Amino acid sequence: MNIQEAFKVQAKSDFAIYTKLNKLQVNDCHQMHYLMMACEKLSKSFASFGATHYVIKSFIQSCDNSPDIRKHLGFHLNKNAFINKKKQLLKVAEQFEKWVPKSNDTSAKNTEYPFESPPNSGNFIAPHSQKFNEISPIDLKAMISFLSQMINYQP
Repeated sequence: MNIQEAFKVQAKSDFAIYTKLNKLQVNDCHQMHYLMMACEKLSKSFASFGATHYVIKSFIQSCDNSPDIRKHLGFHLNKNAFINKKKQLLKVAEQFEKWVPKSNDTSAKNTEYPFESPPNSGNFIAPHSQKFNEISPIDLKAMISFLSQMINYQP
């Protein structure tokens, strides 16, 4: 198995965990963490983006240039409809990037590590106690649909 195949296999596994956590209504931080990781690994399965968490937006942008991907997603006859869907997906990807833990900013809300709120207060919050509802339900549903379709895409 090559690196792209390995990333895709891991993306499928992360997405399966997200789905189970969602059904069990486990804390938002855990659900969003696994959904973010599935999106990140799926993105890395299509191109070599390096060892970074910031790959999802680049991958979504690159789908514009692939008629095969647009066809797989059902947008082969209407590129404008895909552009509108892409705007939704990019909003979610941008929020995911905001939730990536930052080693130099302990006050940034993230799905994985305690964060300081308000900044410089010495008061830390565990992510499990937080709602991660900055993404609209409609946009989140669009990302979940995109992910589930792309996980099964075979070029």
